[in-house]
Amino acid sequence: MTQSAEPLVIFTPSGRRGRFPEGTSVLDAARALGVDIDSVCGGRGLCGRCQVEQGVGSFAKHGIVSLAEHLTPPGALEAGYRGLRALPPHRRLSCLAALRGDAVIDVPWTRQMFADRPDAFFVQPAGIADAVHHLVHQERSAWTFALDLRPFGENW
Repeated sequence: MTQSAEPLVIFTPSGRRGRFPEGTSVLDAARALGVDIDSVCGGRGLCGRCQVEQGVGSFAKHGIVSLAEHLTPPGALEAGYRGLRALPPHRRLSCLAALRGDAVIDVPWTRQMFADRPDAFFVQPAGIADAVHHLVHQERSAWTFALDLRPFGENW
């Protein structure tokens, strides 16, 4: 963190930056700077649409060091979300992650590029999980034109 009392947060790829009091959620900082991050649940950690990635390391271009401990650690609510839905290990829910130091936050480009699209446009992790579940638990004699991911040369 720099000498200033308030942490500096930089959002990429937009490049918007600002200083906020320690404890400010990443989502609130993004909204204050006009960075487009969806949150249909009102920032309660339920919808998962506010996913972001923290850049970790030294960023000479921005003149800051962004460390993992510059955001609050994932709490029980975020761990519960991660257990129920597909939240990659390197992603955080911006409504639950709060600033503790200087941070570089990357907003996934898919939501920015297709901001006008409905949720159904995006791949739904639950649908993928259902397909895999049905595939794994199908009868050994099952066969389909649509989906067969069993290893080639499977022994019966």
